[in-house]
Amino acid sequence: MRASRIIARSLLCLPLALSVTACVSASTGTAHPASSPLAPSAGAASSAAPSPTAPVSVDPALAALSADDLLKQSTQALLAADTLTMDVQGVTQSGQTTAHLQIARQAGSCAGATTLAGAPMMTFVSTAQQFWLRPEPAYWSVHPGGAAAKPVKGHYAAGPAGDAKVQGLASLCHVDQALASVLDPAGKATKGDPTTVDGQGAITLNVVGSDGKSSTTVLVAAAGKPYPLQLTQGAERLTFAGFGQPVTIQPPAEGDVVALHDFGQLLG
Repeated sequence: MRASRIIARSLLCLPLALSVTACVSASTGTAHPASSPLAPSAGAASSAAPSPTAPVSVDPALAALSADDLLKQSTQALLAADTLTMDVQGVTQSGQTTAHLQIARQAGSCAGATTLAGAPMMTFVSTAQQFWLRPEPAYWSVHPGGAAAKPVKGHYAAGPAGDAKVQGLASLCHVDQALASVLDPAGKATKGDPTTVDGQGAITLNVVGSDGKSSTTVLVAAAGKPYPLQLTQGAERLTFAGFGQPVTIQPPAEGDVVALHDFGQLLG
């Protein structure tokens, strides 16, 4: 269950996005750049905290499952979904950080936008072959950049998806790799009280890692397919929605793109 922390930090601690030396745990709130090509789908989560006082109706078939079996079925449901949205929440030494992603699993593509302290930091689109990245004004205010960065301001930098400089973001497009280990019941799962996530009923699973110390709370849909709705470890939070719903992942227009041999030209 340490993987959720690893996933969050692979996104939140990218030198490009944050340029800080250390990251600590998460908070709330997600914002998206007004000029972003990333249009949140109808099912996009608001990443709200669970509401333990709301009445919840639990599917008897799901209620009858053991905690470990429910966790396994939740993993299977997640990995069977071709499309979904994911919100990541965290905080760094520089302030609160959020990210919203739309993911198309089978296509190996995704689109996302990140913020720092409420200000848009960067927008990106990834396919199996290509990666487009647009630093937003808040990024440039922290990283003015050198001569190589000047043509990129206000535009997307385009480069190969395999560029090591952007692997922390690009890897999030591959949900089966990035999240399967998060939901793998390596430790012991127990059930907690029913709750809701954004008004949707959920079954609480408390999972203690195999080390006996790390603990992750997994909120699983209480009716229908047992999709994982939210993962919380400490203060870090990952929220999922839009399973199987249309997503908007569009490469930027050619006139908005500056080609780079590699992202090192921009990021150093």
